[in-house]
Parts: sequence; C-alpha cells; structure tokens
Amino acid sequence: MNKDNDKELFQKVIRRSFTLSVDGAQGVHPNYSEYYEVTSHGPKLGKGIALKQHINNHYSTDTIGSTIFRDICD
Repeated sequence: MNKDNDKELFQKVIRRSFTLSVDGAQGVHPNYSEYYEVTSHGPKLGKGIALKQHINNHYSTDTIGSTIFRDICD
C-alpha cells in the first residue's frame, strides 16, 4: 500500500468507528436528591450499565451514541 491508500483506509476506519468512554456512575446524592427523577431516571446500584446523560450536554452521550450502545448490548 502507498501513503494515499493508507490515508484513505484510515479515514474509512475512523468514519465507521465508535468511541466508548467507560466511567463509574454513582447513586443519588442524599443532599441533592431534588435534582433526580428517582422513579424514572435514578441510578440503580448494582443493576448493570448506566448511560449518563445531562440536559446541558455535560456528558458526551447523545441520542445516536445511546442507540448504538443499546444495540451493541442487545
């Protein structure tokens, strides 16, 4: 392969890639419980994977990323 083919292959791989950042999720902080919708959005400790999202985009998870990740898990 020459440099042009290498660059083209690299760009193709990047376009088809998916990045996953793995971090820990914590439970509801008792001093800030009013910031959680515990019945529908509260974390369930020890129950599996948590996708962290924030209304002001403080996390990088978006709808597309969430969908891809859920499909991978299924």
